Amino acid sequence: MQDIDVWGTDLSALTDGLGWLFARPEPKETFGLFVRAMLADVAKKNCWAMAEYAGLANPKKFQHLLNKASWDVDVLRDWLRGYALAGLADPDGVLVLDDTQAIKKGTKGVGVAPQHCGLTGQTENRQCMVMLSYASGFGRTFIDRELYLPRSWTGDRARCDAAGGARRSGSGHQTAPRGRHARTGPGR
Repeated sequence: MQDIDVWGTDLSALTDGLGWLFARPEPKETFGLFVRAMLADVAKKNCWAMAEYAGLANPKKFQHLLNKASWDVDVLRDWLRGYALAGLADPDGVLVLDDTQAIKKGTKGVGVAPQHCGLTGQTENRQCMVMLSYASGFGRTFIDRELYLPRSWTGDRARCDAAGGARRSGSGHQTAPRGRHARTGPGR
């Protein structure tokens, strides 16, 4: 990956220009640091490692941005999708649908259940995120995501409620709600 330091003012202008997403100035500043850390060559993309990269004493600012700050992740996703596709549009472009699997130790995380894991070829306790990307000769970009919920989740109302009201229906195999993680802001 190209060194993000050469992007300097262009990246800052892009993240600063998205300040309208946030109700307060603190998350606006943290957002720029967070994006820079996400794009950087940081071995583990967790709040601790990214905070260290950003020069923060601890991950509290990043955790606040992700868990408590008032903003709408779906509005950002929609804006970013349009921004990226404007530069990548191609009649020969394709959509790429993929499931990303995360092996988990516990059972409390939304969607965690024993499921077949393509990575190991075994039944593992895992989460499955369905990802949609766009690829063309000009590059590739992430488009959307949903957390897959197996029947062991969708068929257990108490478990779904305890996890913040994960969507359920009689058919099983649903996706997790965006409402639990969505932030409020312009466009909502």
